[in-house]
Amino acid sequence: MVEIKTCKNFLVRDEEKAGYCFKSSTNQVLSTTQLAKEFSNKGNMKILAEQFPGTSTYDPDADVMYTDGITSASALTSLKFMMHRAITVNKMTLIGLVPGEKISKVELTFDKDVTGYYLVSGDNAGGYSNGGKELILSYEDVAVSSDGTFPVYFIAMPVEDAGFASVVVSSDKYTYTKPASAFSKKITFAIGKMTKFNMDMTGYAAPVSTTTTYTLVETQSGLLDGTYIIAASGYNVAMGGLSGTIHTSESVTKTDSNKKITLDNNSHVLPVKITKSGSNWTIQNNKTGDTNYGKYLAWESGNSSIEQSGSYTWSISISGGVATIASTATSTRKLQYNEGSPRFCCYTSTQKPLALYIAEGGTTPATGPVINITSSNPVNVAKAGGSQTATFSITNPVSGVSLTATSNTSWITNVNVSGSNITFNVAAQASGANSRTGTITLSYTGASSVELAVSQEAGEGGSQAINGWLELPSQTAGSDYFTGTFFAGKERNYTYLYQYSTYTSLWTAYPLYNSTMGSGAVSNLGPYYPQVSNNEVDTKGKTWAANPQIDKSKQINVWSGSYGVSVPDANPSDIYARGHQIPNSDRSSNGTMQSQTYYATNSTPQIQNRFNGYIWNQLETAVRASVKDTVYVVTGATFRKVGGSETIKYIQPQHDSKQCPVPNYYWKVLLKVKKSGSTITSASAIGFWFEHKQYSNNDFTPYAVSVDKIEEYTGFNFFVNLPSNLEVTAEANTNWTTFKNF
Repeated sequence: MVEIKTCKNFLVRDEEKAGYCFKSSTNQVLSTTQLAKEFSNKGNMKILAEQFPGTSTYDPDADVMYTDGITSASALTSLKFMMHRAITVNKMTLIGLVPGEKISKVELTFDKDVTGYYLVSGDNAGGYSNGGKELILSYEDVAVSSDGTFPVYFIAMPVEDAGFASVVVSSDKYTYTKPASAFSKKITFAIGKMTKFNMDMTGYAAPVSTTTTYTLVETQSGLLDGTYIIAASGYNVAMGGLSGTIHTSESVTKTDSNKKITLDNNSHVLPVKITKSGSNWTIQNNKTGDTNYGKYLAWESGNSSIEQSGSYTWSISISGGVATIASTATSTRKLQYNEGSPRFCCYTSTQKPLALYIAEGGTTPATGPVINITSSNPVNVAKAGGSQTATFSITNPVSGVSLTATSNTSWITNVNVSGSNITFNVAAQASGANSRTGTITLSYTGASSVELAVSQEAGEGGSQAINGWLELPSQTAGSDYFTGTFFAGKERNYTYLYQYSTYTSLWTAYPLYNSTMGSGAVSNLGPYYPQVSNNEVDTKGKTWAANPQIDKSKQINVWSGSYGVSVPDANPSDIYARGHQIPNSDRSSNGTMQSQTYYATNSTPQIQNRFNGYIWNQLETAVRASVKDTVYVVTGATFRKVGGSETIKYIQPQHDSKQCPVPNYYWKVLLKVKKSGSTITSASAIGFWFEHKQYSNNDFTPYAVSVDKIEEYTGFNFFVNLPSNLEVTAEANTNWTTFKNF
């Protein structure tokens, strides 16, 4: 192959187009065949460097360009040709905004389909909906410039004379709504050029409410489940955020005879969520964006008032507007205000009393019976098993009602309830057996059921899971299943459980760490992807292939092309893409590892628009961003929940005669651990569960669930190589922030 050198950088471009001169390194004649190999029509799209163009910025070096087709009757010694933009990039400049206000969302509605490839870039994201007529771009509170302008970049397909039905801009100060009647001109988006236009929002602003009013709770009957601020009774101060092991004191203004406090949403006062728990209450951080959002207020030691992941209860009594908030762990510790050293802490000595102010919308707490497990949960059992005992109590008991307890597994037997005790027997582990967990469900009429977890260590010599790798679920046996592992040299890449009857890897497990995520990953190209005919992202030379570990006839042929099937009841352009189980971007720094992600067994038919390239991509990107040392990942596809009867849809791939089932669900479970030497000292885990459908926004956090829940749905047992006590706690977490920051 003749080396081609450029007279200029390959992708430096002017606003419309650019000419480039190419010669061989030795000025030798270049044949038409050689040129075609280097510069075939639209076949040489390149990115000059790894870039992250955003919705409010545009980096020309991140543009995607292609050459015209090249034909020549004779060999050439040099060549000058034109470069063209492969997509339609557009710049709308909002004018008439308030300098410094922070933009959170821009919504464009057109009178015809202008669908472009939706934007996914860093913390900004956007997507088309309503048949390609609506575009929503989200921002992380980006400030308007000093001249009241704000740039908005977006992609559309080529379209002539598109009319605006509306433009809506949301900020921290105003909502601007410009209706269809305000537009007299139409706009054309032309491929190969950047369409620039201004959008004047002057006169279309409505103020956004930025305050919340809280009302004093004067009696015990007014204590509801709701959002509160904790203030000092008789003082114009309220509890602020956590600073170390104390809560700060923030100034407030009390009105209406000290019965009202109105706070700006940017106030440093800490709103809390107070909820009835049995006869006591939990107090949770309710300040969105705070690092401790969702954590529980707790007493730890000394005068501390900390915020922790685990639930913690307080007794709360109110009389004459004065609130007493005492720890249920030790009645001597009460949350109070210290005037001498202004702060809110837990004291044994008398400080200044508190007052609770509630926001509108509180609800009456439940007053029925509550089951409380008063002994250790889970019950950790040695491999020898034997007789076990746990204890419980009932808050608000009902006369004539008794607790019942039932086991969900055959190795937990003879479950009995006597007084406040639950006794049961655990069978001994067989030699070589894996560790295991089971549950005893406690039931009481009128109360929510509670599960007592039982965790038993592995039998003598039990490996728990092959090689002790933390990412691996417990093993699944049977003639319908194949478990394989790929390596790059001595370094493991990923392990998968393949089901022959569904042509599907039911799970794929692997460790994710920074050295596997280098430059060049397709997902790092930002929103300006070149598109191929089936709407999948160009794989930039990465080739799909059959899995060499499995007979070709037992795989779906996606190495000859994609599924080629449109999604029912959707836009005709919406297709099933070759969805990676382990993303190629998770292995972008190692060519061998990355090529192994393109085996057919790592593909499932995923809805591309508004799922695979949208909310699912956002989750995958966030997982990569959460890596500090190692994240252990298991990704899976599920057709039916355990015990379910969901209908399974089948499609006919264009390059295969076999019927390919489409999963009804996709999920991920994630694990992080901390170690002291080789000993695991703590762990955090989380799961995500999605219906396989098109989503209206790409916020994945509402779909966070516990790993326990995904085990319930799938029947798999995850992270079995964790120490049992850590596994039970970690697998109960449902908070993405807790996991991300671990």
